Amino acid sequence: SLKVVSEEGEKALEVVQARNYITIDPIDGTLGYLEHVDHYAKLTSLGDFLTEDLGPKHDFCLLIGLVEDGAPVFGCCCNYVTREKILLDANDPKGCTIQNDKRKYVADTALYTTPRETEALQIPIELMVTTFVQATMGLKSVYALINGHQNALVYHKSQGCGMWDLLPASVAANCFGGEVLDGSGEKLLFTEYVEVPGKGAIVAKGKFLELVKDQSNSKSKT
Repeated sequence: SLKVVSEEGEKALEVVQARNYITIDPIDGTLGYLEHVDHYAKLTSLGDFLTEDLGPKHDFCLLIGLVEDGAPVFGCCCNYVTREKILLDANDPKGCTIQNDKRKYVADTALYTTPRETEALQIPIELMVTTFVQATMGLKSVYALINGHQNALVYHKSQGCGMWDLLPASVAANCFGGEVLDGSGEKLLFTEYVEVPGKGAIVAKGKFLELVKDQSNSKSKT
């Protein structure tokens, strides 16, 4: 009986204000999807669609999130390309699972970007950063939190976001530490809007979290 909020469907504010709802993004990473279609069309082999992995720059996925009593409690990411499934449960962090793990991102300090990033955070030189290019907002936000990085950052400022993009990552933040912030650097809220305030969104953990807050404060004062 829960109502659904999605990019392609219902975006009514009263749905999130009711404090219990589901978010669905059936294709996060539309450009990746179109690139796969184009790739197989050129090969005249659409019947073999998704039999080849074109790499993380071309991933696209399904995102599902569940909010109960105004809090994110369940998240799901299914990578259509790799068949990877990530299941996240805020009430049982040990029960979070990754099935068919293909995108193994290992680094103490990680920065996740997309091919179309247009704005960068000023990162102190002493932070030795490993950069991973991952196509979809939903996947890279979850990866930044679940992959065991001491410090991780997704600084997605190239386009706006909806709640459907960030619900799985919000559950992951509860399970593995870190925070999901709106485009202005404020903590994400789950009962006040459908489109996330500010342009884009920020996911951070470790030293990056304080760095983002410091730079957000300095910009607002300016």
